[in-house]
Amino acid sequence: MTEERRIYKRRKIYVTCQVDCGDRVAAGRVTDASENGIAILLPEHGDLIKGETRIQIPPAHQPEGESFETIALRAQLVDLQKKTKGHRLGLRIVQVESGASDWTQLYAEFKH
Repeated sequence: MTEERRIYKRRKIYVTCQVDCGDRVAAGRVTDASENGIAILLPEHGDLIKGETRIQIPPAHQPEGESFETIALRAQLVDLQKKTKGHRLGLRIVQVESGASDWTQLYAEFKH
C-alpha cells in the first residue's frame, strides 16, 4: 500500500518483538508502525501465521523512576512478503491488550 493511501502515516521504529507463530514464538524486529498497523521482519516461521496473531514488544530502556510494561498487541495479518532472509509481515492492529500508553508513546515518539 502506498503512503498516499494510508490513513495514518507510518513511523520507522526498530525494536525487537516476539510473534506467536502457530505453536511457537518467533523473535522478530518491528520496522515501522502507525496507530493501526505494524510491520515486522521475521527470520523464520512467518509463513506459519494465518489470520490473527499476538505480538509482544518488551519494554525499551527505562529512565530512572519510570516503569514501562510489555506491549501486547492482537493483530490481523494483511500482507506477507517472502524475503531473502525470512518474511516481512504487514499487520492491522485489532486490539492493544496491554501497554496501551507505552504503545502510543512508542509510535508517537517518531512523529514529525
